[in-house]
Amino acid sequence: MNAYEKLECIGAGTYGQVYMAKDKETGEVVAIKKIRSLNEVQGLPVTTIREIKVLKCLNHPNLVELKEVVVSSENDDDDAEFTDMEEPLDYCHGSIYLVLEYIEHDLTGLIDRQHQFNDTEIKCLMKQLLDVMEYMHSIDIIHRDIKCSNLLMTRDHLLKVADFGLARSLRGDQFFTNKVVTLWYRPPELLLGATSYDASIDMWSVGCVFAELYIGHPIFQGKTELEQITKIFDICGTPTTESWPDYKFLAHSSTFVPEKAKPKRLREYLIREATARKRILPKGALELIEALLVLDPEQRLRASDCLSAQYFNVRPYPPDDPKKLSPITNLPPSHEYQTKKIRREQAKQMNGGGANNHSNSNAGTGGGRGSRPISPPGASSGGRSRQSASKDVVDVCVKTEVKKEDSSSAAKKEATCGLSRLWKVQHISEQDGQTIVNLYQGYQVTVKGNGLSIRSALNIREKAQGSLRRKGKECATIINV
Repeated sequence: MNAYEKLECIGAGTYGQVYMAKDKETGEVVAIKKIRSLNEVQGLPVTTIREIKVLKCLNHPNLVELKEVVVSSENDDDDAEFTDMEEPLDYCHGSIYLVLEYIEHDLTGLIDRQHQFNDTEIKCLMKQLLDVMEYMHSIDIIHRDIKCSNLLMTRDHLLKVADFGLARSLRGDQFFTNKVVTLWYRPPELLLGATSYDASIDMWSVGCVFAELYIGHPIFQGKTELEQITKIFDICGTPTTESWPDYKFLAHSSTFVPEKAKPKRLREYLIREATARKRILPKGALELIEALLVLDPEQRLRASDCLSAQYFNVRPYPPDDPKKLSPITNLPPSHEYQTKKIRREQAKQMNGGGANNHSNSNAGTGGGRGSRPISPPGASSGGRSRQSASKDVVDVCVKTEVKKEDSSSAAKKEATCGLSRLWKVQHISEQDGQTIVNLYQGYQVTVKGNGLSIRSALNIREKAQGSLRRKGKECATIINV
């Protein structure tokens, strides 16, 4: 990678880092995605293989361009110089880099900087997004992680879809994993356990993006899968056999769908949230968002249907060329990683120089941001206190074994769930040489033994004995945490 000079880290996640860099020979600014794992044990991550394959076979003006793939035989351990990492990542036998075109902004970064898109700009962005979705879906490729931070935008409002690590073809396999799509943008059928799905999962995410552009924050912000589906039902109503005939056949329908029906109030919610930002939601936009955020995937609008909707055929008309819109000249490059870093620094100042809270987004979380925008320099950010920082939601797999003296069917069912479920941590603390992990759903894990770090427990790097408690009553034994 001697041909490029790193300038700044603009993204980070489970895959590795993304850097803004400059070609030393031509001066061209590019984005370089450094892949985290490349060694003789793990090999090349499947997400990287998918991303390269998809970007090589697709050709559309609204897809980020892959310029080249570079494999370096030498280790590049300067990550700490450009990021908040305290130690360099573990690379073996070189690294692999995806050299992509550099785009100044992503939608999350712009929204976090309190940038408000006008109606014409939103219509232009949505038309571009639907155009590329129609193209991908027409050749049976789904993205599976549409969200604002994966939608890049130039200063001239040209939209580019990025991050194809979860993309795949619908041809061949009939069943897929449902652990895809970032939580806040994940459709209800995946949350209820569907493993057979189609392009409609992308369209739910498109509807979430559409709403976010108007209301200024993600429409559904759950911390766990249960909380996420609950928030969806609170706004979109609960399913019935009339509104969604097949929902009862999904694995988690009996667990996640409440017995008491909730009415649909999506339109009222959107109008209220838009009004709070002194915005008026056009009727056509409301109708299109409602048609996208339909619980039943069979009834959800497809991209081609959306493009022929009345919304795009009334004033203000979306320009054929985004460059006809006024360019964004009053904001620096804005990406989610950068705005999150600014928010952490503001929170650190508010807390008197407390430790940074490192949290990267991935497909299993809500993307690491809330509805609160970045405070301008010198303003109060209203950040969380250090006391509440430990309540950040992370994943932990709890494997349990039912105790002989408590073999009731309920206890067996609860303990069996732990074998295959990913639980959400609410709070972590240490007491009397034990690590106490409080989980949502009322469970508590106690890991015995001094010196067992929280990180090792959560990353399943060490075995430890402990117990699983529900509302204070021990019902199972932890055999591996």
